[in-house]
Amino acid sequence: MFRVNRYEMVAEKIQGYNSDVINKSFNNADNVAQFLIYNLDIGKYLQERFLVFLLDSKNAVSGLFEISRGSLNYSPVHPRDVFCPAVHMCAAGIIVAHNHPSGDPTPSREDIEVTNRLIEAGRILSIPLIDHVIVGDRCWTSLKSEGYII
Repeated sequence: MFRVNRYEMVAEKIQGYNSDVINKSFNNADNVAQFLIYNLDIGKYLQERFLVFLLDSKNAVSGLFEISRGSLNYSPVHPRDVFCPAVHMCAAGIIVAHNHPSGDPTPSREDIEVTNRLIEAGRILSIPLIDHVIVGDRCWTSLKSEGYII
């Protein structure tokens, strides 16, 4: 039997957060990055955290989940963990994001590899990966803008 409670909706962990993101439309990476930087202050975390935004057919957020929490320079991510809440909640698409505690949002080789695996898994499940945003210290990079996601 499927167990969603493996994933904690980030909204339940952050006071006053739910109204700031649920049903908000993220139509570009700048919206996502601004939310992560100014609402969650994700660039200040000392551990990598990997999040998934679940989107409805109008790109409005229907859920936000923390998928993993890692170390200073690594957070384990597997497509099944990313897409599990997306499948359960019937998401039309996803945006993933994580932070780089170093403050430099330049994508690593591992970031690009994870993105490619998520693109392929999304194709199979018909839940496209819209973007992968990496947040540093008040700065960010969009892998879609960088040409890694077409």
